Amino acid sequence: MSRPLVAGVMGGVGTTTIASALRAYDDDLYAGGAVDVLVCESTVPSLIETHRCVGQAPYRPILVVVADVPDKSRLPAFSSPVKALARMVEPHVAVMVAVPFVPQWRLREDPYADAAAVLRAGAAVPEWLTDFAAAIRGLVPHVETLLRDPHRQSLAA
Repeated sequence: MSRPLVAGVMGGVGTTTIASALRAYDDDLYAGGAVDVLVCESTVPSLIETHRCVGQAPYRPILVVVADVPDKSRLPAFSSPVKALARMVEPHVAVMVAVPFVPQWRLREDPYADAAAVLRAGAAVPEWLTDFAAAIRGLVPHVETLLRDPHRQSLAA
């Protein structure tokens, strides 16, 4: 199976972290064309840019919404405008997956290695990384399904 292509809707949204966790190709900023996983954060500007990017994609990408603030729940702390924008884009993506904010990465020497370790077989995940690991593990079946679809999911569907 091929490796997924991951791109962000703007800088600083967590594209490299998600690509590292999925062992995917990191395409940096989305510039049009095919993308398997599109990454944004739970802010109004990021979701507005997501709408533009999804409109350019030749098939429905998976959307990963990274929380922009710490929150005890698994879902990003969506404000009403953010929630409305997320609901508006949801029908145009294969699936939308929320990924929590991980404040400890700001203090880590190599956060991308931490992210890459969450899917390592038998690897113990530190407690501060368990919510992120659960979100990534939940994302994997959706990525595998998308990658097996020879036509990818057409936006016209």
